[in-house]
Amino acid sequence: MEERWYRADFEVEINGEKHYPDSEYFVAKCDEYAIAYAKQIAKDGWDYVDVEHHVEGELVSLTLVDSENEWNDIKTIL
Repeated sequence: MEERWYRADFEVEINGEKHYPDSEYFVAKCDEYAIAYAKQIAKDGWDYVDVEHHVEGELVSLTLVDSENEWNDIKTIL
């Protein structure tokens, strides 16, 4: 199986302001698995020092990236 690398970008809202956590890079065997995994990351959310609670996010983009250089986008999935 060929490794397919993806980059997921998210958005969270904290006190009415939008914030963008660092991108997550991961390997999945196909686009459908990548979408499901990225949505799970968003659901799992993030903890911020300046927020008293756990913050869930929203998946805003998912991109297939070059496995040799993650800065090179191959295809936008979402």
